[in-house]
Amino acid sequence: MSERLQRELDEIRKEVHVQGVRLTLAQSWVSFLHFAYDALLYHGVNYRVLPEYANSTELDDANKLPVTQARTKIVLWLERLKSSINATVRRKNFKVHEHDPS
Repeated sequence: MSERLQRELDEIRKEVHVQGVRLTLAQSWVSFLHFAYDALLYHGVNYRVLPEYANSTELDDANKLPVTQARTKIVLWLERLKSSINATVRRKNFKVHEHDPS
């Protein structure tokens, strides 16, 4: 194969890999939004006011990286946000029962 064709093939493979990473990120984001919507609908949790959502410095850092390197940071941020939503739901459903000794 000629060098020119090999370079074109390498560029196409690189672009396919980048598109695969973008697809993974889009799927993770959509999954998160479905999860967050359910939490909002059923438990009254507004995920946008959670500190983990408001602190987007990690996303800002990821935005400066190539998409293939940013993928892990973004997916981990989404997972931490899901965990925060779960904790918020647990706190909302937690009921304090006071013992009346009389």
